[in-house]
Amino acid sequence: MTGLEKDVLQNDLCEGCECTGFVAMLTYALDATAKTVTITDTSTFGAGDDLNVVNAHVYDKDGNEKHGQITADAGNVVLDVSSLNLSSIDILATVISTQGCKADLGSYNIGSVALSGSLGNKNNQGLRD
Repeated sequence: MTGLEKDVLQNDLCEGCECTGFVAMLTYALDATAKTVTITDTSTFGAGDDLNVVNAHVYDKDGNEKHGQITADAGNVVLDVSSLNLSSIDILATVISTQGCKADLGSYNIGSVALSGSLGNKNNQGLRD
């Protein structure tokens, strides 16, 4: 990304919004018996900001996919993944705040590594959209 592109992304698209205090975090749990994945928002937001939406996507190694959204702060989405190959799935998600802060998160090879965990980390400051 060039300096000009970064400046446009950080200043123009968001019209000067401030992402201080925005830390995108999600937890996930794969229930292999029920064949569901529960994704829960655990993000924190700066003063005057809140969750707008989390767009969540689950993919298997065969290219099958399931999608869902979280629209409430600390809310969750339960996805039926019975049609997916659960031996190795990926979870990708985008967290967007009401002030336009955005973070893309992902966890890969779930099922072969861990059945639960988190996406994001305490140091991932979001970008202004």
